[in-house]
Amino acid sequence: MPQLEASLTLDYQSDVYKDAYSRINAIVIEGEQEAHDNYQKLAELLPGSQEQLLSLAKMESRHKKGFEACGRNLKVTPNMAFAEAVFCRSPPQLSGSCCR
Repeated sequence: MPQLEASLTLDYQSDVYKDAYSRINAIVIEGEQEAHDNYQKLAELLPGSQEQLLSLAKMESRHKKGFEACGRNLKVTPNMAFAEAVFCRSPPQLSGSCCR
């Protein structure tokens, strides 16, 4: 039976890598935004924990900015439509943007 060799190096400039990274990065960015929004909402609902929750919301916002910067460094535009579809669990062309 023939053996297949696995490539151990990544070509960060290949179209395949950039396409995958654009989807993964977008999911992470959308997730950080969702976390930020959730902490903001919890801060409204739980005034006794407001300071800590707002601090966590800011932390999530910084994470989002960091992942956006990673994409810019790799010259990859995040596929936000894909990420919104993942978080909404329905194709955007059928439901519009349901995440916001």
